[in-house]
Amino acid sequence: MKQAIGMIETQGLIGLIEAADAMLKSSNVHLLGSTQVGGGINTVMIEGDVAAVEAAIQSAKASVSLLGNNILLCGHVIPRPEITPETFVSCKEPNATEKQQMQKSAPFEKAAGDQAKEQLKNSEQTSEIAEEKGTNQQKLEKESVESPTVSEKILKVVKEELKQEEEMLSEQSKVQSVKSKSKEQLQEKFQKMKVADLRKLAKEQKEFSRPKKEIYHMSKAKLIQALIDSLIINE
Repeated sequence: MKQAIGMIETQGLIGLIEAADAMLKSSNVHLLGSTQVGGGINTVMIEGDVAAVEAAIQSAKASVSLLGNNILLCGHVIPRPEITPETFVSCKEPNATEKQQMQKSAPFEKAAGDQAKEQLKNSEQTSEIAEEKGTNQQKLEKESVESPTVSEKILKVVKEELKQEEEMLSEQSKVQSVKSKSKEQLQEKFQKMKVADLRKLAKEQKEFSRPKKEIYHMSKAKLIQALIDSLIINE
């Protein structure tokens, strides 16, 4: 008797064949045979060294899992068993009729296995697409939150316009202040001048605020005011 026996239990014949194929390819083990428990449940048994049997069972589990969910039911290793595997597993060689039936069913079983693998692959691709869509949706939501709304843009424009108006008012205030200061300086200067000199200066103005024929009849105060108005306006 070998040092260990290994067993894989599957749902359906496809999983059983896949398990047996994977175990024999992955390790140096001997296939004892298989048995049908009932309800579509099948068990395949191998024997060999403990390490080889354990490696074969792990390989079979991985291969059968690729066929889909609920196909792999169980996998187990018994080191140095005290029982005879032949008690539970049929180890007789198949007769000619059984071999012929197995050869006929092999292509269909392979096609079914390939179809199951393709379905699993499509399922994984669908999951990847769904995950990618979810990521893109989260990205769009994040960009929507971070991008300014229409009201925020309008508020920004209004603030800029108010700032420009404040700057313009500030400039106008400065100009008004200069004019006011200039007016005071002119008035102080004209007060020191004689009336004759003021009349002469008024006649020299191209755009005097009063008719020039009234210059000789205007008082000093009116002359000063008219000169200031003319000079300030023409600046």
